[in-house]
Amino acid sequence: MRRFASGNRNRIKFHTKLTVDTTQTLTVELSHMTTLDLLGYGGFLFLAICWIPQTVETIKHGRVAMEKSFLLMYALGAGMLMAQAIGLNNLPLILLNSYTTLASLINLYYGIFPRRTM
Repeated sequence: MRRFASGNRNRIKFHTKLTVDTTQTLTVELSHMTTLDLLGYGGFLFLAICWIPQTVETIKHGRVAMEKSFLLMYALGAGMLMAQAIGLNNLPLILLNSYTTLASLINLYYGIFPRRTM
C-alpha cells in the first residue's frame, strides 16, 4: 500500500467509473478508498439488509405496523441526507439514503393507503 501526503491514509488501488446520466458523471476512484469509505459501504449493506424484511412484509400484507409519523419523518430525513450526499458526491451515502428513502416511502404508502382485505 502507498501512503499519500494528504491525511497519510492507507489507500487501496482500483479504478472504476459509474455514469449517472448524460449530463453528469459520478466517478468512483477506488484507488482513493479509505477505511472510512469501506466502513460507509459496510454500513450501507447492514442498513439495507434491515429494511428488506420490513418492506417485503409490508408489500406482501398491504399494510404496515409502524407509526405513520415515524415513517414520514424517516423518509424526510433520509431524503434530506440524500440531497446532502449528492452535494458532497459521497457514493456510499447516496446509495444508502436513496435506498432507505425508497423503502420508507413504500412503507409510508401502505401506512396511509392500506390494502383492503376481502
